[in-house]
Amino acid sequence: MTTIETLAREIAAMRSPTWAKLARLRKAIKDADGVEDAGRYRAVALRKYVVGSSDIEIDDGAMVSKGDDGAFVAAWVWVAESELGG
Repeated sequence: MTTIETLAREIAAMRSPTWAKLARLRKAIKDADGVEDAGRYRAVALRKYVVGSSDIEIDDGAMVSKGDDGAFVAAWVWVAESELGG
């Protein structure tokens, strides 16, 4: 049984699910993008591109798309209005 299934069953059996239990389920669902090591790809992308930059952000549950020898990690890239030109 997966983490999501286990948490969903526990929550369904509770009369009043705790916020912590619901938060764990939400995180498990966000992390279930089907890519093995998705969290590790996100962590490397954060270290490589985000640390020290205010122009790039990567969400905790950013989409990860696996390729042959790596993966693309979805990111937000800041573009200032001043860069749009006339």
